[in-house]
Formats: sequence, structure tokens, C-alpha cells
Amino acid sequence: MDIPNFDLPSKILCVVIGVQLQVHDNTDEVFALITLIPLKQQEFMVENQDPLDDSPSEIYSFTRILNSTETSRHAAGLYIPNQHADRCLAMDMAVQPPMQNLVAKDLHGIEWNFRHIYCDHQRAHVLTSG
Repeated sequence: MDIPNFDLPSKILCVVIGVQLQVHDNTDEVFALITLIPLKQQEFMVENQDPLDDSPSEIYSFTRILNSTETSRHAAGLYIPNQHADRCLAMDMAVQPPMQNLVAKDLHGIEWNFRHIYCDHQRAHVLTSG
């Protein structure tokens, strides 16, 4: 079987016009669908000539290893270290008791409801099921 020859250059300058974050249903592998439009040969773009968003967003994340008491069915909730909760889960501390409902959507589109509570007597942030 012959492979067709399209006589294309080895590099084609393109503009990104769309990015969609996706997940494979069976493997949970994440990937991005990127839509490109090739520029004409005489066209070129100056960096940041037409940016989609001038202000880059800051992403802050943290990780921690859960212990067996935090994963048991009888756990009171998941304690979040204050420095991470203050940065990631800002809440109105004037509301008494300080709490907020959170909804997180996973890569499959399933919504997970949580309640974020600040326990003043323990000076701790706790996530519980909502």
C-alpha cells in the first residue's frame, strides 16, 4: 500500500484556538484536545499579540497521606492544615459558625458535595460529606 505524499513542510506554524481537558472513561487517563489553525506562510504572530487571557491564573495545590482513621466510615472528617485551607478554601470567618458548602466536579462530570467547617475550639479546618 502506497503512502500518499502531500508535500507538506516539516513544521507548520499554527495558532491554538481551543483547549479542552478530557478523561478516558475506562482508564481515567487525562488528556487535552487542542484545536489548531495553521497560519499562512507570510503570516506570523508576535508573542502575546492576541492572548485569550492576559492574567495567568495561579493554581495552588497540596498533597497529604491519609491515615487509617481518616479513611474509616466513622471518621469525623478530613482535617486540612491551616496554611493550605487558608490559601485554597477561603471562607467568610464572620459567619457563625464559619462554614461553606463545596461542590467539586470530577473528570467524569460527577459532582461531589462537601462541607468545609472551621472548628474554632480546635483551630482546624475540616471537610465533611455534604
